[in-house]
Amino acid sequence: MNNNNKSNNTRSVIIAVLAVVMIAAVAAGGTYAWWSWSSNSANAAENTEINFSISTPTFKITGTNITGKTLAPTPVCYTATSTAEGYGYTLTGKATAVATNNTTTPMATTFVLSAKLTPVSGRTLSTDAKKHLHWAIKEVGSSDGYAVENCNGSTNSATFATGTFENVGTTATDISTSITYDVPANTSNHTKYYQLYVWLDSTYNYTNTGSGVVSDPMQDATVLLTFSTTSKLEQKTS
Repeated sequence: MNNNNKSNNTRSVIIAVLAVVMIAAVAAGGTYAWWSWSSNSANAAENTEINFSISTPTFKITGTNITGKTLAPTPVCYTATSTAEGYGYTLTGKATAVATNNTTTPMATTFVLSAKLTPVSGRTLSTDAKKHLHWAIKEVGSSDGYAVENCNGSTNSATFATGTFENVGTTATDISTSITYDVPANTSNHTKYYQLYVWLDSTYNYTNTGSGVVSDPMQDATVLLTFSTTSKLEQKTS
């Protein structure tokens, strides 16, 4: 037998063995796949090197929280810079929201506030009393808009929201708001400006008990209003 016949016989045996193994694998419930890759590039590095990057959308809110204890009934919600009598008792804060949407689909923001109300030790705030303590968030046109005095907003719930501290206690409580804005696809640093307000309305009334004793639970109560970490930027659902 010449060398060519030997080579042919060897190849035939190898092919037969492979066929038997593959058939046995399939019969046993297994699978097999044939994979190949080729490149016309003469540069070996280009054949194996793949560069890619993944970015995620970002949403950040920064600014001044509301924290204080100078609560007193005020007839109208105004900023603390107002000179009108009684209006200066409104607590205010400001915030800047910056969103980046580096995806190919529109996204929208969701604003959630975090609030806490702590009376002086030994005093208790009833639910009815807390209904007189209000919060508001209002979108302003620019950072210069922080000078606006009246916290009354438009009827557009996406730019103005308000509520009470009725369900707020001494531990941080999230408050959902209707505030939102759209962030188009492939948009960087989409910025909005907001003003926060807290005030005690003028219908609140409390009579101290005992001569020279201050028992009003709203007096010197500490208020905290900030943005919750559950605020988010997410894909629009509609």
